[in-house]
Amino acid sequence: MDYSTLTMEQVEERLAAIDLEAEDADLDAVEQEINALEARKNAIIAEAEARAKELEDVAKGDITEPISKETKMSERTFTPESAEYRAAWLKNMLGRPLDEEERAAITATGVIPVIVENRIINKLKENKLLSMVDLTRFPGNVRIPNYSTNNDASWATTSTDSADVIDYVDLAAYQLIKTIEVPAQADRMHIDAFEDYLVEALSNKIETALQAAILVGTGSSQPTGIAVTVATASGTFTKAAATKADLLKIMAKLPDKYQNGAAWIMPAKVFYGEVMAVADTNTFVNLADGMDYRLFGKPVVLDDTCTISSTDTIFYGNPKAYHMNLGQDIEVAVDRSVGFRSNSAVYRAVCLADGKLDAAAAFVKFTRATQ
Repeated sequence: MDYSTLTMEQVEERLAAIDLEAEDADLDAVEQEINALEARKNAIIAEAEARAKELEDVAKGDITEPISKETKMSERTFTPESAEYRAAWLKNMLGRPLDEEERAAITATGVIPVIVENRIINKLKENKLLSMVDLTRFPGNVRIPNYSTNNDASWATTSTDSADVIDYVDLAAYQLIKTIEVPAQADRMHIDAFEDYLVEALSNKIETALQAAILVGTGSSQPTGIAVTVATASGTFTKAAATKADLLKIMAKLPDKYQNGAAWIMPAKVFYGEVMAVADTNTFVNLADGMDYRLFGKPVVLDDTCTISSTDTIFYGNPKAYHMNLGQDIEVAVDRSVGFRSNSAVYRAVCLADGKLDAAAAFVKFTRATQ
């Protein structure tokens, strides 16, 4: 199939039509098709971003003639992935006047531009923990196959093989709402600067909520956190301070099938105040790039959410065993009436998400001993 001619709408329709639950699904072929569709989506976005930059340069007077004919008023396109739609949507968010064609497009569609949404998603993927888990964007509820019993190949005198058992991780679509209040001065910002501000502010709000859900989500109208899933698979580390022996004990408790790709998750005060103090006389902590620490060769995620009910907790396990799905495109709306007293506007982002571990054994959880 030639993916290079597909529009963004056709790509999204095909992605939505892929059935991961089909019994005869060729998962390798499905993965290849998804990768090809995602590549086409990224190509469309890149083209739209280049075109948007061209339009902005024209508007600012940096260039006097547009490079492409599509920028002519008579040939403008207002699909969610187009530069024209992005500009109209951002102008609408800023409360600036729209021409008739722009107003019609926003009224008819109203969704967040593909460029802006993908910038938010890409910012989310910069989050260390979110980049490690299995983060997907399938529409609605999804069912992910998981081998609960996966037998090794065995030598036999007959052709009979032991059967594997396939379970499923079912992910719903729970609503996550985050708001930010922006001073009225933002109305005077350049469109590009406002987009940067909006993307940064909304992605920071959403990523904080999603990361907390991965760790401590209750599972009731929200994702099921690792702490809930591995509540019974726990141990303790030394009350005064975590020791090297404690850390090795934690690593030893994780089954070997999850060791490849495993990571540490712990509060910053435990890592810097205890683990690093022990490391002064050892060589088991390494600093890769910037603040990218590795403990016994495994990446470290610092998150104070790991102080649960005032008790410090250390998680060790394989983040890829945690599946999180964003079940709906992010929606962004603005309300200026609620900020009347403070002369500000409130921007609200809504997304649907769910997540859970595919196996409790994928993580171990150790808390500080009480004595």
